[in-house]
Amino acid sequence: MTSGQLGSDRRKYQRKVKPFYVSFSPDGSTYIPAYGLDISEGGVGLLSQLHTPDGEFKLRIMLEGRDFTVTVRRRGESERMRDGKLWYATGVEFVTVEAEDRGFLDEFVRGLQIPEQNAVLTTLEGTFGAPAPEPSVEENKRAATRKRKPFYIAFSINDLVYIPAFGLDISRDGMRTFTEAQMPDEPFKIRVILENRDFVVTVKKNWDRQSPEGKKPGWITGVRFVEIAPIDREFVDCYANDKPFFAGNRLLEALERLKQEPERADLWLPPELLTAFLQMLVALKRLAPLSDRTYPLVRYHYEGARTRGEEIAHIVHVESRTTSRDGTKRFSTRFSFDQAGGNVHVV
Repeated sequence: MTSGQLGSDRRKYQRKVKPFYVSFSPDGSTYIPAYGLDISEGGVGLLSQLHTPDGEFKLRIMLEGRDFTVTVRRRGESERMRDGKLWYATGVEFVTVEAEDRGFLDEFVRGLQIPEQNAVLTTLEGTFGAPAPEPSVEENKRAATRKRKPFYIAFSINDLVYIPAFGLDISRDGMRTFTEAQMPDEPFKIRVILENRDFVVTVKKNWDRQSPEGKKPGWITGVRFVEIAPIDREFVDCYANDKPFFAGNRLLEALERLKQEPERADLWLPPELLTAFLQMLVALKRLAPLSDRTYPLVRYHYEGARTRGEEIAHIVHVESRTTSRDGTKRFSTRFSFDQAGGNVHVV
């Protein structure tokens, strides 16, 4: 069995955990430090700078505050370069484990196992995820690249109760879904759970049909997005086109963070954009001239995005003040800018 096959088998039963400390012994007395990468009921994936021994050998595991030794056997090994150094990624299987340690391992791995519902996703991928005859051109409005890989969704007809279902594929414009019940004709909300991201969109049904005879009974539906946050659309587009999300785009990452911390524009927005705000405030006489020695008297609040036709504008509210012999004057100004951080103007 190759190391790739072993890794594949091991991942069927557990998820990768944070690296933990291990050490192995070629002679039963001297132990060589290494790192554990993942673990299952059947074995461990480890990373070391030296080859592990042939045959059976001792492996000391330090995990969750527990320290114990097991006997293992190497099943596969591959070379990896890390920071210019050669490392060995090795998959080992358990040969003997003390009963008390086996109880700990079983309990620990049980908490890492992928829910059984994922078997449904696998079934759906085989049934509906592969290329299949598409609806007519009139039915299929999506021209954007889509990714055919099932994922979890939940849809709601009252914005309160959400019914679990499955997405079959998705693009920046919409998606294809599989549900046991027929979806409504009027716009409704769908909660999308994709690549550890969870967000809600409003959709409108384009077409639907019952699943083919002999397949899992239910409805296959094509929906288009009628409301989706710009950052969520960007995420979906990157996902569908196999592009890194946020790669090289500080502004999109900043806007995502600002959704959680709307008062921290000074921390997350690019400095050049903040400088543009301040310079416009100075020109409007709503802020004293900028100086390297003083911090501008401003406070920011991100108010979110607005859509105007095909254009998306982001709004930042800036409170500023000026001080003179006549006292302090306070000002409230809203700035708008586009997805690229340009076209800055006062709203």
